[in-house]
Amino acid sequence: RWHIVRFIDERSASYEKYRPLIDQTLIGERLQEVEEEHFEQLIDSFKLRLNAPGLREIVDAYRRMTPSELNTSQLALYAYDQGVITVAQAQDILRRRNISSGLADSSRAASTLQGYVLHPFLLEEASRRVGLYDTEQIRLFEKRRREDDLLELLKKTAVSSQVAVTEEE
Repeated sequence: RWHIVRFIDERSASYEKYRPLIDQTLIGERLQEVEEEHFEQLIDSFKLRLNAPGLREIVDAYRRMTPSELNTSQLALYAYDQGVITVAQAQDILRRRNISSGLADSSRAASTLQGYVLHPFLLEEASRRVGLYDTEQIRLFEKRRREDDLLELLKKTAVSSQVAVTEEE
C-alpha cells in the first residue's frame, strides 16, 4: 500500500529547536564509546577473560531455577592477572541487587554480568592499583551506595509483600 503526499506550502524548517536534543544525543553516544574503549583497555591490561564453564554454571542454575546453589561455587567466572572472580561472588552481587531476569540465556547473562559484576570490579580494581580507592571520600561513597542498595531492596521487598498474584494472572 502506498501513500502519496504532496506538499503545497514550502516552509523552512529550523533545527535550532532540536539542537539541544541532537547535542545531548551525540554527547551521550560519544561518552558511551569512550567508556567502552576504557573498559576494553582495562580488560586488556588486567589480562581478564571470561571462564565459559563459570558462565555455563550460572545459566544452568537459573534455567533450573536454583540460583541458590551458586552461593558456594568456587568456579571462576572471570580470571585476571591477580586472581579470579568466582561464580559465588557474582551470585552474591546479583542477589544483593535482586537481579535474576535474563540469566537463563547465555548472551543476556553475559551482558548482565558484564554490567553488574565486571565493570564495577574493573573500576574498583583500577582505582585500587593507582591508589585512589582507599581514600575517605571513596569509603563514604561505598557506604552510601551500600545503604542505597539496602533501601532499594527493602522497597522491593515491601512492594512484593503487598502484591498478590493469583494463578490466573
